[in-house]
Amino acid sequence: MNKRTSSTQRALILFTRDLVKDARHKKLAPSDDSQMLIYRYFLQHLSEAITTAKQQLPFDLIIASDPSDRSTQKILQTLDPTLSPRIHFHPGVDFNTNISAALEQAVGRDYDEVVIIGNDCLDLTSEHISSAFQSLSSSEAVLGSAKDGGFYLLGLTRFKSDFFNGIRWGSSSVSQKLLENLYLMGVQVDQLPSLGDIDNARDLKSWIRTALSSDNALSFNLARTLRKLFICAPFIRWVEPGFSSLKTLTRELQQLPPPISAS
Repeated sequence: MNKRTSSTQRALILFTRDLVKDARHKKLAPSDDSQMLIYRYFLQHLSEAITTAKQQLPFDLIIASDPSDRSTQKILQTLDPTLSPRIHFHPGVDFNTNISAALEQAVGRDYDEVVIIGNDCLDLTSEHISSAFQSLSSSEAVLGSAKDGGFYLLGLTRFKSDFFNGIRWGSSSVSQKLLENLYLMGVQVDQLPSLGDIDNARDLKSWIRTALSSDNALSFNLARTLRKLFICAPFIRWVEPGFSSLKTLTRELQQLPPPISAS
């Protein structure tokens, strides 16, 4: 059992990449401008979860991203200046090298408990983050598996690069292989509920449909915002240069009223 004390140091790593490259890879919308607006709402949703979780259990925020990424930190600090993230740049070009480096930099060095998340799980809440840190008070690891076979959250009190041996990143076996590795190495693992993540426009549209019937106000509001953006998206590609229309759209989306309570 891990012994948590008042001096226990915790960190939440937001593992991401250059948002422009990520947007072009996932093709969530028909233009770069509309895709970046979508990511802006992703990060807004995520910042609210992080801020709420920090109020329950203090931790440092680390952004692990490409050296060329200038958007993530700027957007997060604009949304919530109190987050004050540390920055860790990816040292390589492949996923395994970069996630291993981010964890090695934090786990067991500056921090006793480290949780790493991505930027594409819209069902992630402050409760998931808080639960992960709570699990690390008694377990060496906690895993939140994604429905596509990956994972949306990994928490650790110690890290070895061997944890990722044999993992085919991007495949449907990532989570299962990671669990096998941890169990074989005698690491006690707690598991969080499985959640979906957003890898393409089809995933996003499916999430929007589900969230619009959710009783979670944050998810409902985000889904309604993104739905309006999708409705407008076919027309954005015809706009030249497009920025004025996107600014107008952003103002409209920010002025949407809260959802009507179901109670």
